[in-house]
Amino acid sequence: MKRILNFTLTAALITCFLSPARAVENGVDATGSPFVVPIKIQADANSVHTCSGALIAASIVVTAGHCVLDNNGLVTKLIYVGQAGSSMESITKADLINTVQISSNFHTGASGLVGEDDLAFLTLSKPQPMQVPVSLASEVQYTALKNSQAPLKLIGYGRYGATSTQNVAYPNSYEGSYSSVAPTGFPNSGYIQSTKANACVGDSGSPIISITATSVTVVGILTGVKLNGSCTEAVGGIYYGLFTLIGRYSNLAFASTVDQMNSLQSSKDAADAKIASLSSTLDSQAKQISQLQMDLAGANSSSQAAQDTITQLQTQIAGLIALTPKIIYCMKGKVTQKVVAVNPKCPTGFLKK
Repeated sequence: MKRILNFTLTAALITCFLSPARAVENGVDATGSPFVVPIKIQADANSVHTCSGALIAASIVVTAGHCVLDNNGLVTKLIYVGQAGSSMESITKADLINTVQISSNFHTGASGLVGEDDLAFLTLSKPQPMQVPVSLASEVQYTALKNSQAPLKLIGYGRYGATSTQNVAYPNSYEGSYSSVAPTGFPNSGYIQSTKANACVGDSGSPIISITATSVTVVGILTGVKLNGSCTEAVGGIYYGLFTLIGRYSNLAFASTVDQMNSLQSSKDAADAKIASLSSTLDSQAKQISQLQMDLAGANSSSQAAQDTITQLQTQIAGLIALTPKIIYCMKGKVTQKVVAVNPKCPTGFLKK
């Protein structure tokens, strides 16, 4: 988040903002909230900064535009988004997003000041379940919420107080209201105000939501505050948080949806190509198996024919043996006489051998 460089209240008007922010001071634990996600951004090879984001669809997260810049001020895709309501420390490299959509009019402002159109839409590589459906506020709703100074809730990740040294893990939230003050120089923004709690360094991108008995509406995305150290400085006893009106950037939401559809189509095309390749391989293997089965059948047939031949030969041999007369040798001294008969008997005086 960026803080206010100059903050004056002339007819309750608030001016420019500056510098990134961290979490809610005097808030309440919002662990497990389905509306806010933790975000880590690789600013360069040696530095990572964190932000918050609003989960508005299974594959779309909205955060502050300045959150997605690297240390050269250029939009980066090295952005990692964790599960809604989970620990900031649970984020891994597997949580890398797919694409970033940011307004062509976006600028960070001079000397780190918050600029107009400070909004970015991220498409996720891993869709998240939408436990509670949300909608984006329309112009009619903006007017009604502002005119009634309706209750609003901010949910974000980061430090838990101006002097807190506790490592940021889970989100906190606080209740405020839609301020009747119109931000000078920010026609597409509004203020959430509170007399009890405020945002701190790292809350950039936090969703500002309106919750009723029948609906949850994302009104805006927190982009800046007037910082006093790490948290918001009160003006006249009131803490103000600048948020961008998300509904006025529905074109970016639509573009993100198209990105997601294209990504899904690419995944489908890749899957179809893989299926076609596997089908081709299976067809080839099926043909090979069919040929092997034919070869095996042929081999079995040849084996059976050989066995039949062997059986026939064995029968013939048995027949020949049955027809062959026995030859018996009878000997007496050095005289040898061979007698051949079916049931031979040696002549008298001969010895069998």
